[in-house]
Amino acid sequence: MVFDDRKKSVTSRFTAAEAVRITGIRSAHMLDYLHRMGIVRPQSAATPGKGKRRHYSYKDLVVLRLVARLLDQGLSVKRLKTSLAELRNQVTVLDSDTAAALFLVTDGRNAYWKKSPSDVVDLTASGQFAFSFVLNARQIHSEVRAAMGLPVAA
Repeated sequence: MVFDDRKKSVTSRFTAAEAVRITGIRSAHMLDYLHRMGIVRPQSAATPGKGKRRHYSYKDLVVLRLVARLLDQGLSVKRLKTSLAELRNQVTVLDSDTAAALFLVTDGRNAYWKKSPSDVVDLTASGQFAFSFVLNARQIHSEVRAAMGLPVAA
């Protein structure tokens, strides 16, 4: 689905409804739940606090699309939280720039990060290595741009 407001760009702020539509998160309730669980931390939030509207940056949208894909592949919210916490520990800043360079793998139970050509990190720390789904974060970055109606790099 292409984002229908052509005035938006990568420097815009997006409402929760727009974030849900662009990223594929199942619903605004799910987005709120992910926020309450500490999985999603909007970078361009309005004044923090209960009852305040959150706004999402383009970088947040890329991370949200990544989260949506991991959830779609069967990763539980609990394991997703563990995985993203570990990824943030390893990467320091998880935004669209770093997410575009990530290569994540999941079997629906665990999440793995290809840190280098020879290093794969088990983000869920289960110690068991098996996978069947591969998520290319660079592709997700392009999908978010396409959903917003922006040009996609080749």
